[in-house]
Amino acid sequence: MRSNCLEHTHYGVRMKINNKMYNTETSWMEMSTDYVEKGDKVDFKKIERVYQKRNGEHFLFGICHTLDKTSGEILNTYEWITPMTDIDVMNWEKKKDERLFKVLEEKVKKETGKDVTYYRDSWGMLKYKEKEV
Repeated sequence: MRSNCLEHTHYGVRMKINNKMYNTETSWMEMSTDYVEKGDKVDFKKIERVYQKRNGEHFLFGICHTLDKTSGEILNTYEWITPMTDIDVMNWEKKKDERLFKVLEEKVKKETGKDVTYYRDSWGMLKYKEKEV
């Protein structure tokens, strides 16, 4: 895959990949998530945004900060743009939901002591049910 470097503009970020321009400034942000992945020596704070171009194509813009485990200080920052297919978008949304469900389930367990499972119903509404023992 031939690509140029990520370029920061006044209002966004853009990158040319395989002769196609991906620009956060001229595209519509559809979905977003921020989360922290725990590592052995460092933690990773990730910010991901799914954009849709005017022609319907999707792409992911991401930022990853490597954080020192003891101080929380940012050690490195990585940014990327990745073209996405419709399947990629659905899989990304599913992973986003799985992270959200895990956080909510842990919060309910901590506050009430109940084991619950979160899910989306056929209308896309967020629901939960108690886990069977």
